[in-house]
Amino acid sequence: SAMETVMVMSELFDRSVELGAVVTALGETYARLAPAQEALNLSNEKMLDVTEAVATAFLVSGASAQEAENATIQLSQGLASGVLRGEEYNAVSEQGARLTQALARQLGVATGELREMAAAGELTSDVVANALLAELPRLREEAEQLPVTIGRGFTSLRSAISETIALVNQATGATSSIGEAFQGIAESLSEFNDRL
Repeated sequence: SAMETVMVMSELFDRSVELGAVVTALGETYARLAPAQEALNLSNEKMLDVTEAVATAFLVSGASAQEAENATIQLSQGLASGVLRGEEYNAVSEQGARLTQALARQLGVATGELREMAAAGELTSDVVANALLAELPRLREEAEQLPVTIGRGFTSLRSAISETIALVNQATGATSSIGEAFQGIAESLSEFNDRL
C-alpha cells in the first residue's frame, strides 16, 4: 500500500543517516532483497532489518560499492530462489566476507563449513535471513566503532537533507524554490573553488 511504501522510505532515510550510507544505495539493497520478502514471510520492519544487516556488513568490512552491489545481487537471487548455493554463495563469500562471518557465527560453524552447507542446500532463505537478523546488533556495534569520516558524515547530511526536502515538498510543494536556492549555492561554491 502507499502508506507502507512511505513508511519503508522513511525508515530507509533514517537508517541511511545512522549508517552514513547513501540512501539510494540502501534503497537499492532493499529493492534487491524485497522479492524474497514474501517467501521469507517477513514484515516490512524485519525486511528493513535484513537490509540494514547486509549494508552494515559491507560498511564494517570496507567493501567497495561494486563489491557490495555484486554480492547483494547474488544474495538476493539466492534468497528469492529459496536457498543460497553455487554461484550465488561463491559471490557472497568472496565479496561479502563479513556476511559469511555473520552466517558462520550465527550457525555455530566455521566459515569453511558454510561452503559444504551451501552445496548441501542447507543455507535456505529462512536460515540466512534469521542469521542476519540475529547478527544485526553485533553489526551495529561494529559500525558504531568505525570513525566517522568526512565522507560518511557528508553522506549522512545529504540523506537527511534529501528526506527534509521530500517532506517539505510533500507538505507544501515548495521544492522548486528550494532547488533554485541549492543551485545558487552550488554555483557560488563552484566559482569560489575556481578562484582557489
